[in-house]
Amino acid sequence: MGARDPETGRFVSNGGELMPLERREFGFTDIVMQQWYLHLSVAAGSLGGGTGELGGQNDVWEAPLGGREPLRGNVNRGEVAELLGIELRLAVFPSSTETADGTLEGAWSISREPTFQLHDGDQISTDEGSLNAINAQVIGSGGNPENDVLAHAHSIGFAPFSDGATGVGGSGSTQLGHFEIDYLDKYGSGPLFDREDEFYNHVSLRQWNIDDSAAHAIAYQRFYWVVHNVADIEEQIYESPVV
Repeated sequence: MGARDPETGRFVSNGGELMPLERREFGFTDIVMQQWYLHLSVAAGSLGGGTGELGGQNDVWEAPLGGREPLRGNVNRGEVAELLGIELRLAVFPSSTETADGTLEGAWSISREPTFQLHDGDQISTDEGSLNAINAQVIGSGGNPENDVLAHAHSIGFAPFSDGATGVGGSGSTQLGHFEIDYLDKYGSGPLFDREDEFYNHVSLRQWNIDDSAAHAIAYQRFYWVVHNVADIEEQIYESPVV
């Protein structure tokens, strides 16, 4: 265990050595930030307009965006990239429809795995039945959180609509999804990637009462990296204080 030095305010171990978080000596200029927008859409012709518990299609479109190398390949031999922090913002929305009460649900994950997996073991368990004479379907995630999932966000969009025959219409809205983590603050270090590693984006969409409008998912992402020489990893990240 350690304590804060009353003179310097820094954490030290019982042996007087700096704690691991205080050993991180890279500066602001060593950090590389990446950011980009991704926009995915599903054509109206792929939607069925269902209104049941699970909507039209259960996950009308689910697919990974191809793997990306850390720092887009700018990691040389003998180097590894440490992910210091990550931010994911998500908005899903349908275009204007002629039917009121259209709803779109979307999920977006960033993972080290090419498969869409949020949990180990059984992914989704379902149970159909009734409660107080009301038909219900319960969908629950099973297993433990998957360590390879770096970020996950969920968003719901409500469609604007305009009825050409009656002139009735209404505006839509979107409930944004947001995920953010600072690995240094939470764990003291972040996931490591070498030049051969990849990460993947996974998107899932589900709609209710929409068959005449495209469905959209837009993600804004930020990654914060620092590059280490492999020979210095133990000293820079894993060296433990003397106790």
